[in-house]
Amino acid sequence: MGHFYIGTNIQHPDFFHRLVLILIHNLCPGSVRIERNDSKLSKNPGWELPLLWLRHHLKRPELLAPGEVDEAALADDSILYHLEGYSSHNDDPDELLCRWRVIVGMDEVLAVRLNQAHSAA
Repeated sequence: MGHFYIGTNIQHPDFFHRLVLILIHNLCPGSVRIERNDSKLSKNPGWELPLLWLRHHLKRPELLAPGEVDEAALADDSILYHLEGYSSHNDDPDELLCRWRVIVGMDEVLAVRLNQAHSAA
């Protein structure tokens, strides 16, 4: 099998885009190289929240991100608590849309928090 390269030149890769990239990274180990063109100190959300979401909902704690992650964020129980709270199964499309908006908002807040923590270090 050949090797593929996926560069994320997207200005602000959204939550779902990063979910898919994490899945590709884990389902095709060694066959796909995924790189983000933004720096570790980027204001854009990182791999942390989509990785936590996938690990929790797929019950696959061994999943890895294709790039660096903040280990403290991955170990922060409050993030998982809130992620679980806004991810329950519900058939109401309006409530589901609202819950996904909250998760995307959490993703952006986490990016700001990590950027501030890295800048202070």
